[in-house]
Amino acid sequence: MNRERVGISSYRIARPPTRLVTYGLGSCLGIVLYDPELKLGGMAHTLLPTLRAGVQETRMTKFVDSSIEAMVAEMMSLGASEKRLWAKIIGGANMFEPLHTSAEETVGARNIRQARETL
Repeated sequence: MNRERVGISSYRIARPPTRLVTYGLGSCLGIVLYDPELKLGGMAHTLLPTLRAGVQETRMTKFVDSSIEAMVAEMMSLGASEKRLWAKIIGGANMFEPLHTSAEETVGARNIRQARETL
């Protein structure tokens, strides 16, 4: 079995027998997309929900929304169908509980909310 590591702020697309893995999510999200008919999958390891206005960033795979959009676009270019895609999100932990007055304000919670909205 071939394993490919998906690093922080990146994503990969693969077919069997390759398995995609990532480690140490914490408040980050692991986002998995899969087309069962083509046996084509993608995984992203994202840090933040979305790019903030006024901030310049060249690595858009750092963000939940742009990573999902990039994975979907690449998978569709390889023949995947949006109608067949299923998604899983993993991670989104509250790493620094004492720093937040509400669980909804944590980076992990905002990442999860953004993933659901984008998907």
